[in-house]
Amino acid sequence: RELTATVSMVLLSSTSSVRMATSEPFTVRVKLNPPHIAENFYIIGQPQGWSNSKDGAVALPFTHSAQSVYDDPTFTVTFPAGDGDCWFSVLSGDDVEAFVGGNWDVLIGNTKGNGCTDFSGELTSRAAFGGENNFMMPAGTGAYYTMTINMMDYTYTIKPVAAYETWYLVGSDIADGKWNNSVDGIGLSIIPMGVKS
Repeated sequence: RELTATVSMVLLSSTSSVRMATSEPFTVRVKLNPPHIAENFYIIGQPQGWSNSKDGAVALPFTHSAQSVYDDPTFTVTFPAGDGDCWFSVLSGDDVEAFVGGNWDVLIGNTKGNGCTDFSGELTSRAAFGGENNFMMPAGTGAYYTMTINMMDYTYTIKPVAAYETWYLVGSDIADGKWNNSVDGIGLSIIPMGVKS
């Protein structure tokens, strides 16, 4: 990776410092040593029934851009709050097999403690924390939650979402080429496109 740098010459005494000169900016090629970042992450908890089956573990995946996870280390997921308080953690795609095998210490949570309700903060694994460190969003906070994690600096943000907004694609009927404005008609495809904040 290329970085832009400058060099300065500074004269120091016991009581002061004086900058004598600064170079023009120049380019330095460096090889970074980033933390390992998995390609996939998943929500584990109340929204997916706390399931550690193979299918259950990957039922609520985070989305990611087409960039490398090192160029874009952020992952995002929107999931339903359900009834009552919403408890959940994060699972790395690298740890799915271990989790399915019964190792719950691989789950990733917050650094404050079990039941943390903060909308932003730092991440750590259960193993490193030394116990359960699930997130908890109190009942009524939102109908859905959007969680974004940055796996380069191991931080998270959670945004309550008021309601799920469904968009409809209306067009030519696949069967006969005619427009159809009936909700149960063949020509209407119901496509969930996003959330309304």
